[in-house]
Amino acid sequence: QHLSKGVVGLSDLTYIFSLLFAFGLSSVFILGKSSKGNFKVKTLIYSLIALLIINLIADNFVNRLDFTTDKRFTLNTESIAIVKELKSDISVQVLLNGDLPYGFIQLEQEVKRVLTDLRVHSSNIYFNFNDPIEGLSSSKKNKTIEELSKRGITPINLEVNKGGERKSKYIFPWIIIRKGDKFVTVNILKNKIGSSPEQQINNSIENIEFAIIDGIRKLELDHKPKVAILKGNDELADMYLTSFLNDQHEYYNFEKIRLNGKTSTSELSKILEGYKALLIIKPSTAFSEPEKLLIDQYIVGGGNTLWMLDGVFADMDSLMANGSMMAFKRNLNLDEMLFKYGFRVNSDIVMDLQNAPIKLASGNMGDNVQYHTVSWPFFPLSIPVDLNNSANPIVKNIEAVRFKFTASLDTISSKGIKKTVLMKSSVNSKIMGTPAIVDFSGINKIDNNSFKEHNLILGLLLEGRFTSAYKNRLLPFNKENFKEQNKASKMIVFSDGDLIANDFQNGAPLPIGYDKWFNKQYGNNELISNSLNYLIYGDEILKLKKKHVTLRLLDKNKVKIERTKWQLINIFSPIIFVIIIGLFSFIIRRNKYKN
Repeated sequence: QHLSKGVVGLSDLTYIFSLLFAFGLSSVFILGKSSKGNFKVKTLIYSLIALLIINLIADNFVNRLDFTTDKRFTLNTESIAIVKELKSDISVQVLLNGDLPYGFIQLEQEVKRVLTDLRVHSSNIYFNFNDPIEGLSSSKKNKTIEELSKRGITPINLEVNKGGERKSKYIFPWIIIRKGDKFVTVNILKNKIGSSPEQQINNSIENIEFAIIDGIRKLELDHKPKVAILKGNDELADMYLTSFLNDQHEYYNFEKIRLNGKTSTSELSKILEGYKALLIIKPSTAFSEPEKLLIDQYIVGGGNTLWMLDGVFADMDSLMANGSMMAFKRNLNLDEMLFKYGFRVNSDIVMDLQNAPIKLASGNMGDNVQYHTVSWPFFPLSIPVDLNNSANPIVKNIEAVRFKFTASLDTISSKGIKKTVLMKSSVNSKIMGTPAIVDFSGINKIDNNSFKEHNLILGLLLEGRFTSAYKNRLLPFNKENFKEQNKASKMIVFSDGDLIANDFQNGAPLPIGYDKWFNKQYGNNELISNSLNYLIYGDEILKLKKKHVTLRLLDKNKVKIERTKWQLINIFSPIIFVIIIGLFSFIIRRNKYKN
């Protein structure tokens, strides 16, 4: 199995050569015995015991040569280090099992391979495969599906062709990882918008190792880093952070921090020492100079920040209520400070032909409201493009991300700061300046030819030693040990404050990025999760997502045309080869012994 994949393992080689050596020894023993040689029984027994010991030792090593160009069968060193530190049993239940279409069989086999390799490095990992609804009656199937859905484990319904008959089949591309009474659920199917079925399977295979290790890491966390959420400038209301906090509380301890002009130096020191990251989410009112200085010194002192800033006032609720709204610049008094760090949030709105649609009421039919779907260019969909496997691990393999009334970002030259574009608009986008009126009146009269802008920046990563925005300036209050430039830090900025916000349905918060009107999950949650992970841990875990697997698919048309030819070649070429070898052997023996 290993050799057929292009992998040569130490234990495999040891086993093969041991077999050859063992049969060779046995042959020497038998021939020596029949010819009254002096080959002793003890020599044979000791040699076989030595071979057995060598194989047992080699079996504990997983040294292998992976001859595949993408090293797809090699675990990352980070994964190995994490599982080697496991002190208690981890149970992995894989729900992807049973009679599956070919693509999902590949996915199932890859999950099994990764788990098998991980178990070689840690005997604390146990796993099993089972289809949760296989063999159940129709009523029990529905009940099981409903119970799993309550835990977030939603199946996909595929139509499969079986014996010429098309049937509907539920498939669960999920795994459940347990440690004692704790468990996490992991979706292993990466269903990216615009991807072909083959690409989706390929993206899923690339992500399996990260998904499993990330789930294990979540269960193994003993000490959770502290993360501060800034309050005091009318930031996004807590109710819209419910899903985010519920999803991330197993990784981090979140605390609200309120900065104002009365914040003491000692409180600032507490922030610098105690918190691994500072979240600034959709502030609505201007920051005072003392507040800005405190944030500045946190950044210069090595603090990591995640900014989600709106460039303009624009709100979908106001638009739906009134039919139109005035979009205008949001003055946060941060422009000069952010300019010094190396970026600018513009006071405009990005419109994009690649967008998330919305539903609008079109009338009533009896007591029921009728809706129609419209393309809404104010909700750009940003699809990360991974050219030559160069995408930053924050955005690699994530779903399309939905932005709402987002502004464009500009980068400014800043010495010593590395900038990486994380999210951008499509090649068919444009900018609406503000102030401007936004309404539904011209929604069906959009001129596609006017969308001539492309790749407008919506998300940005900045890394390095930031210089204080208050360097060579009069400080707003006396700050002891003022630092102009100190430790390296990281900063991520998105030009949409609602990127992290959850919607509600029947009073319950929905997952971040979930569109209840179209039952569609966008990649907002994964983007925010990866961003926070990167700020605190760097690419230590996210680098597992850098694995790139190249699909090498057969040409379906060529297979169809040349099917018979290759079947005949595969059947008769071994027979012909054996006949030729036999003839050569016969001729050689005849010539050798003819006299």
